[in-house]
Amino acid sequence: MQKRTKLYRWLVSLSLFSLLVFPLCLYLLSPIIAQKSLEHWLLQQGFSDVTFAIQHPRWNRLHVDKLELTKRSPDEELHVIANNAQIHFNPVTLYLQQQIKSITLPSTSLSITYLTNRDTRNKDHNLDLQSLLPEQWFEKIPTDTVDLQQFELFVKGPTTTNDWAFNGNLSFDKETLQTQINAKLNTQSMGTVELTLNKQNRINFRLLENESPLFTLKGTFIPYPDKIEFDSQQTLDITQLRLWYEALQPNIDALLGNEETLTNTLPNINGALQSQGLTSLPLEFTPAAFIGHVQTTQQFKNTLLITSPVPEVGMAKISTEGTLRYKGQELSVSISPESKLSAHDVKPERHSKPIKEINLALQDEINLSINLALSMLDKKLSLQLDPFDFTLHSTDITLPRLQIKQIKLGISLTNINLGSTLDALTLNGTIEAPSVNLKFDKKQQPILKLKNHFSLNKQRLTHQFNLSTKNLPIEVKGQVSTYLLSKNTRFNWSTKPIKLSTIDKQMSNFIPIPPQLSLLSGSLFHNAQGEWKHGKLTLQANNSIRQGSVSWEESLVEQIEFDSKTRLYASGKIVDTGKIKLGKVTTGIKINNIDSNYTFTQQSKRSLVKLKTLQAELLGGQVKVKDVQFDLLNPEVKTQIDIERLDLAAILELEQQEGLSGEGRLSGNLPMHYKNGELTINDGYLNSLSPGGKIVFTPTQSVAAYAATNIGLKTAIEALGNFHYQQLDIKLDYLTDGTALLKTRLKGNNPDWNKGHPIDFTINIEENVLQLLKTLQFTDKLTKTVEKRYR
Repeated sequence: MQKRTKLYRWLVSLSLFSLLVFPLCLYLLSPIIAQKSLEHWLLQQGFSDVTFAIQHPRWNRLHVDKLELTKRSPDEELHVIANNAQIHFNPVTLYLQQQIKSITLPSTSLSITYLTNRDTRNKDHNLDLQSLLPEQWFEKIPTDTVDLQQFELFVKGPTTTNDWAFNGNLSFDKETLQTQINAKLNTQSMGTVELTLNKQNRINFRLLENESPLFTLKGTFIPYPDKIEFDSQQTLDITQLRLWYEALQPNIDALLGNEETLTNTLPNINGALQSQGLTSLPLEFTPAAFIGHVQTTQQFKNTLLITSPVPEVGMAKISTEGTLRYKGQELSVSISPESKLSAHDVKPERHSKPIKEINLALQDEINLSINLALSMLDKKLSLQLDPFDFTLHSTDITLPRLQIKQIKLGISLTNINLGSTLDALTLNGTIEAPSVNLKFDKKQQPILKLKNHFSLNKQRLTHQFNLSTKNLPIEVKGQVSTYLLSKNTRFNWSTKPIKLSTIDKQMSNFIPIPPQLSLLSGSLFHNAQGEWKHGKLTLQANNSIRQGSVSWEESLVEQIEFDSKTRLYASGKIVDTGKIKLGKVTTGIKINNIDSNYTFTQQSKRSLVKLKTLQAELLGGQVKVKDVQFDLLNPEVKTQIDIERLDLAAILELEQQEGLSGEGRLSGNLPMHYKNGELTINDGYLNSLSPGGKIVFTPTQSVAAYAATNIGLKTAIEALGNFHYQQLDIKLDYLTDGTALLKTRLKGNNPDWNKGHPIDFTINIEENVLQLLKTLQFTDKLTKTVEKRYR
C-alpha cells in the first residue's frame, strides 16, 4: 500500500514537474524555435543569408533585435535590414483571430538592385483593382497599428547612374494610413511625397518641393458592382514645377538620356493647372488593356504667366477653361470662350515702341479630338479640331516711322486636321480687319480694310488677300504662298485700275501734293510678283498709265502713255526700264508726240539713269536728244539736242505780233552740259534750209502812224514788208547764270524795196532763261537793227 502510495506521489510530482518544466523549457527555447521556424519559412520563400535575432518574448510583446535577409533572382536582388522591432499583441486575440495589436519598427532599410535592363513584368497578368482599395486591404493587415518610424529604400540600376534613395516614415491605425517620403536621385533631392489614405477610400496626395506643394491630388474611390469611380481634384503648381525642374535638370537629363541640357531655354512660367472630375476604372484589367477601359471627364481651369516666351514679348498670359473627356480611346478637349490669351510689352522690332497689350478672345467653343487607338496599332495619330472663330485685339503699334491705332482682327478657322506630323497638318481660315487706321511720319494715311483667306496643306501656307481703302478708290488683290520647311515664299498682287481724275484731291489729305498739280484723266494699272528664297528677296513690278492728262499751273500734258517694269534682284540690284509717250504738251509753246525709253539701275552706292531715243515734235519740226547716261546721286550730263526743220512761221507766232509772218525751215543742234546743278550750252546753232524763206511784216495803223514820224522805223518796216532771205543763222550760248546769248545773221533782200538791194546784218540778243522762248521772237530787235543801218 505504501509502495503504491509512493508511486502515485512520484507520478503526481513528475506530472507537476513536467507541467512546470516543459513550459519553462519551451519559453527558454522559444527564441531559438521562432528563429528556426522563421528562417525555414523565409528560405522556402526564396530568401537567403538570413540573420535573425529575437529576445525572450513576454506574454504580450515580442522584441526582434535584428532581422537581415537577402533574396536573389536573375534580374534583381533584394536586401532587408530591420532593427529593434517591437510587436505587441493580446495572446487570446492572437490565438483566436491571428491579429496583432501593434508593430513598431524604429529603423528599417531595404535595398533593390536591378541586374538587367529587361522588363520582366507580365503585361497579360490580370489585376483586381477592387482588392487594392483601402477598405479592402486595410482589413487584411493583421495588426491594429503600424509605426515605421524611419525607413530607407535604395533602388539601383544595372549601372552606377540613376540610383534612387527614399527615406521617410509611415503610420497606420486601422482607419488611416499616413506616410511621408523623401526621394533622392543620385544624391540630389527630388522632393517630398505626402500620402494619406483612409478606410472610406479617400486619398490625399501631395508632392512638395522645399515644403511648397508642387502637385496636389484629393479624391475618393467609389466602388460599384462593375466599376470603380474616382472623384478627384488635381492642382499642378507650374511655378514650383519650373523651380524643381531647373534644380534637378542635370539628373533629369541623365534619367531621360538627354545629351543636351534645356535649362537655358526653359521659359520663366508661373501659374497653376487645375482640374476636377470623375474617372471610371474597370474592376479587373491587364496593364496592356487598361487605356482602352478607363473613362474620365475633367473640368479644368488654368492660368499661366510666361515671362519673355520669345525675345520680342515681355510677358504672355494664358487663361483656359474647359472640359477634357476620355472614352473608348477617344480623347476630346473643349475650350470655353471664356479662355483668353494676351501678350504684353510686345516689341515687333528693335527700335519700335513696345505694344502695350495684344489680346486673343474666342468667339465660340473650341473642340479638339484625338483617337489614341491608332497609337496602339503603331499608326500615326490624327487630331481633329472643329471650326472656331476668335478675335485679336491690339493696343497702338508704334514703329520708328509707322503708327497703327488700336486694331481688331476677326479670325475664322475651318477644315482643321492637326494630324500627327507637319505634313499631315491642314486647315483653312479667314482673317478680316474692317478698319486699319495708321500714320506714317505722323501723317494720317488712308484707312485700310483687309480680308484674307488662307489655307495650309502639305507644309504650304497660302494667302489670298484683298486690301482696299475707305478714302481712296484703290483696291489690291494678291496671293502669298510659303513653304514652311524651307521658308521660301512666292507672292503676287495687282490693283484694280485706278482712275486718275480727282484722285490727287483725295490723296492730298494723306501725302503732300503741290497745289499746282491736277490729274485730269487716265487710268493707272499695277501688278507685281516676287519670291523670298534663302533669305533673299526678288521682285518684279509693272506699272502703266493709259490716256492720262495732267496740268501744272498753265501747262498741260495730254495723252500720257507710260509703261515701266521694275526688277529687284537677290543681290539687291534694282533695274527699272520703261517707255514714256506724251501726245501733247502745252507750256507757252506746243510740243507733240514726245517719246523716250529709259533705264534706271541702282546697285551699291550708284543710281544710274539712261535715256534713249528721246524725241518730240516742236514748232512744226523734230527734236531729238542723243542717248544720255548719268548717276542720279551725282548727275553730270553731256548730250546734244538735234533740231530738224523747225517752221519759221510757227516760231514767229510765238511773238504774237499782229501783221508778222514768215516762211522757211531751220535745223541745227545744241550741245548741252549739266553739272553741279548748272546748265550750259556752248556753240549751239540753228541754220535756215535751202532755198531760204520769207519774212513779211504788215504794220497796224498805230505802228504805221508812229513810223511816219520816225524815219528809221519807217525804213525797217519797209525793208521787212516783203523780205526774202537766203540765209538765217542763229548761234546760241547759255551761261551758268541763266543768260542766253543769241547771235543772229540775216542775209537777203526785199524785191519791193530799194530796188532789191542785198541786206546782210547780224543781230545780238541777250535774254534770261525764263525768256528763252522769246529770244526766238527776234522781230522787234530786227526792226531796230535795220532802222539803225539805214538811218
